[in-house]
Amino acid sequence: MTVSLTCNHCKKAITGEDEDELVVNVQEHVGEHSRAHGVTHIVTREQILHRLRRQQEKEEAGRTE
Repeated sequence: MTVSLTCNHCKKAITGEDEDELVVNVQEHVGEHSRAHGVTHIVTREQILHRLRRQQEKEEAGRTE
């Protein structure tokens, strides 16, 4: 099942075939933003999965309204 998160900065949807692939893709995407701004920002697997869960909860709540 494909999973995705939306980047807070550029609003691009970042996807992966599973959570493991999503984590890698989000970390690469964040790295691209960091390098573009000359900073180092590392986002952990736990942070990404926590955000994914929050997003999924919001989506579920929207479907039941």
